[in-house]
Amino acid sequence: MIEHDDEGFRRAIEQFRRERNAEDALPMELPENGQLAMRRHDFIELLLAEFESYLSPRVDKPYRIALADDGLWSDSDRVAHCPPNYPHRATGVYLFVDQCPPDEPHTTSSEPEGRYSVIRYIGSATNHFYDEVRKANWEQPGGLKRRFLHRWIDIICVPRDFGFLTLALEDFLISRVRTTHNRRRAPKAFSKLRPLVFDEAAPPQSFFASVVATNEAAGEVSGP
Repeated sequence: MIEHDDEGFRRAIEQFRRERNAEDALPMELPENGQLAMRRHDFIELLLAEFESYLSPRVDKPYRIALADDGLWSDSDRVAHCPPNYPHRATGVYLFVDQCPPDEPHTTSSEPEGRYSVIRYIGSATNHFYDEVRKANWEQPGGLKRRFLHRWIDIICVPRDFGFLTLALEDFLISRVRTTHNRRRAPKAFSKLRPLVFDEAAPPQSFFASVVATNEAAGEVSGP
């Protein structure tokens, strides 16, 4: 048996498994009621793996989603927990996320633990995150009316040299994730479906397990 100590080989195998898992999950359908027994980062990680499966091997992988801001953080929390180079130098895709009741994705929940979350808006920043994130949830630049409320900001960093992939990833996620405020660019079928609501208290689990558990709870699927 040949043993491989090469770090590049190990990473290639891990990436192959990541992309294969994503491809295997593609036929699974999301529940129409929008409630998914899965944490949002786990769900987005699966979509990132699918996105990566379409890219050339010359592109550095994997991409990762990270929490960039929490409305409950203090200034010292932001210094300690913000990802490197955010918001003034890093580029990529950002997600505005809010806490909500499990069956009311358009409503903001006041519970500090924020168990259930909904993605309000997905956007891209090819120059830096600061201007895009600062303006994205206002009706107009310099206006006084917010388009939506949010608690968290998640980001997926993409190297500046691959800015074209930032735009592709933004479109890809909008086509896969039912949000509350990307309706103009989302698939028409999304207009008849509820935005996805994620359970942030759910244990780490596979996409298959989360969808089956959700559908069984709704009486849509009978397990073995």
